[in-house]
Amino acid sequence: MVTQIEIFNSDVEQVTHTPAIELTANDQILVNHIKSASEANLNRWSAPNIDRRKGTHSLFQYPGRMVPEVQKALVQAIRDTQPTIQAVIDPYMGSATSLVASMYQGLDCYGQDINPLAILIGRVKTTWLNSEALRESILRTLAYVSADTRMDLDVYFPGITKWFRSDVAVELCKLRRAILREPNLDYRRVLWLTLAETIRLTSNDRTSTYKLHARPKHEILSRVLDVVGVFREQVIRNVVDIRHFHQELWEAGYADETVYRGTITIELLNSMEHILPAGDPTGFDLLVTSPPYGDNRTTIPYGEHAFLPLQWIDLDDIDPAVKQEWLLTTRALDEFSMGGKFYQRDAETVEKLREASPTLCSHLLDLAEANAPNISYRKVIAFYDDFYRSLQLIATSLKPNAYLAWTLGNRRVNKMLIRNDAILREFLENMGCVYVTELERIIHSKRMPHRNRSGKTMANEQILLLRKQGS
Repeated sequence: MVTQIEIFNSDVEQVTHTPAIELTANDQILVNHIKSASEANLNRWSAPNIDRRKGTHSLFQYPGRMVPEVQKALVQAIRDTQPTIQAVIDPYMGSATSLVASMYQGLDCYGQDINPLAILIGRVKTTWLNSEALRESILRTLAYVSADTRMDLDVYFPGITKWFRSDVAVELCKLRRAILREPNLDYRRVLWLTLAETIRLTSNDRTSTYKLHARPKHEILSRVLDVVGVFREQVIRNVVDIRHFHQELWEAGYADETVYRGTITIELLNSMEHILPAGDPTGFDLLVTSPPYGDNRTTIPYGEHAFLPLQWIDLDDIDPAVKQEWLLTTRALDEFSMGGKFYQRDAETVEKLREASPTLCSHLLDLAEANAPNISYRKVIAFYDDFYRSLQLIATSLKPNAYLAWTLGNRRVNKMLIRNDAILREFLENMGCVYVTELERIIHSKRMPHRNRSGKTMANEQILLLRKQGS
């Protein structure tokens, strides 16, 4: 049976899907609810006028962040029609936007990522903090910095003189020493995350791309930088945003003055190897996530973007499981991530992927017919092999009839469009999931890898909704 997903890319050919399985009454209620919400607000899924500070969204400028309002509306739409949902998982957590959105519904939230910086961000965003005690911690830290007269560097890593001006490095060392004096781990993590954003803004790296690119020498020398001033401004803003977020949860009845009432679990895990266990042994009720669009090195280099901040942060404060080998080079973490190993997959693996997704099979044939470089072919295979293994683990972690909400975009390899949305749908249908509906959102302000030769900036994203079939 040949069908066509409702899309807006005129150059996309029809793809073959398995015959559609009839939707359940609950599925249809959800579809109608989303349709009504879309008709009531045409911008509901595109959010052109987003509040960039909503829900602690601005604590750190993480690559490719989801839009808080969109994820919040998506979780609310699902919960409105499926009120028994309680436990949500995001296996590719990133900056924890989906978890924060789920906290607005009082859900038990489980998140994981292989990037230590993502773990730091997620734990800061979801940990309940006493705002007055945090304020006192910040004042102490700034006082320690002011009293520090040392001019030496106690941080060293290959490339430090390339990426940091000497005067900037001295001030960052003072901030680091002051943060280490804070006895409370939760408050230290807030300070570390603020230091990470300070590093992003004061390093010699250009902020116009997520790949590390040094500024021109004359620009580096001419920049007027107040490192401690940047830190102070960022941390004051962070406290305000955290306090506001907690106030919203308290007013919604999902928290009291000292604690969020749901369960929060965030772990440093590789989704190709492990998925967090749910509190309920039968699995998770809901998945809300945005998976990688391809290997990190040729799409969004999450590890490379995290390289500089992680050199300054006490890694044990993030998670004792962080491995030093991930930080040996700017590319090391991305090589350990999904699709990061480009080794040749065997014929059996390739055939398994081709059978699981007719769309992927078609793309591989197109790449071969276009005489694409062998490395391009191998990159595609490597990524989807890792992705498929991850999806198999995810599928087993979900309860029967759990819903899955995926926000993702398509990409190009060797100038050819790769239909991530169709491939994901086919993979999941192959694993026993039912396609429910999809939405398209126009990207108005999401920062993407504009200067990436291997990818093309996406103008839109798809939101796919599926359901794991009941037993």
